[in-house]
Amino acid sequence: MRHLPVFPGKGYLDWQLEDPAAQGVEAVRPIHDAIETRARVLISEVTPG
Repeated sequence: MRHLPVFPGKGYLDWQLEDPAAQGVEAVRPIHDAIETRARVLISEVTPG
């Protein structure tokens, strides 16, 4: 696991996802969909209005 810098005052999310490396399209599609869903939710939470 790679460790990234942490900056005080910033919020972080740790999305546990399956590693798509060396997997076929059928296995990767649900991972892609989960990332897309989480990203859309996050955008709606941080977008004003």
